[in-house]
Amino acid sequence: MKKLVKYTLGHVSILGLMFVASGCSDWLVPKPLSFFTPENTFNTYEGLKTSTDMLNRDVRYFDYYPTGGSADPCIISEYFFSEMGVNARTDAANAPVDLVRQITPSASLTGNATQINNYWTYLYKGIKDANTLYDRAQDVEMTEKQKGEIEALAVFHRAFRYYRLVHQYGDVPFIVHEVTGPRYDFYTTKREAILRYLKENLDRTAPYLSNDVYIGMVSQAAAYHLLTKINLALGEFDDAVESATR
Repeated sequence: MKKLVKYTLGHVSILGLMFVASGCSDWLVPKPLSFFTPENTFNTYEGLKTSTDMLNRDVRYFDYYPTGGSADPCIISEYFFSEMGVNARTDAANAPVDLVRQITPSASLTGNATQINNYWTYLYKGIKDANTLYDRAQDVEMTEKQKGEIEALAVFHRAFRYYRLVHQYGDVPFIVHEVTGPRYDFYTTKREAILRYLKENLDRTAPYLSNDVYIGMVSQAAAYHLLTKINLALGEFDDAVESATR
């Protein structure tokens, strides 16, 4: 027993000396091989193009994937507030059935009650990402075609999200540039003004997109389809016919 204790204490002493001796070294200091920051990623065409995959993913995610704290994907709430569906659950006290009583400014608008808050959060997240890509593309050395493609992808994703927002909430804060610091001056912009801005941007950038893309990626046809919907929302039916036949 004494030998065991002596043997153990000896090893503990050796380990202690090792830690003391290495305390002055920098072996615990992280030495990353690279940093995944906007400055290191959004400085080439390839980096910007790869980052648009995140925007493609989010389009599918915020509509059709279950969200945290809820088994219901967001698209279900869209159906409940339209003629497409009615919430018939009887096993959830917070299911949005009595809309007048339950859907109020002070209500909990996340989870199974409704995805109203989640839509606001997810759509503005995508707008933030699209604005960042668009602004960073201005300082990257690319061909005119490459720059046009990146701008067109950012414009499409921003327009898609604002199109959803103005039809869900009406007048909303309108942000078209990367926010690089704290801001408290957000005010709503008229729905029609937002739609007209989106129309002009899509009309200018859609020609830079291609229809020869993989499934799930933004195509030129998708951009013109969105432009057509914006023209219809503005009541500009001749323009809708023209954009729908491009």
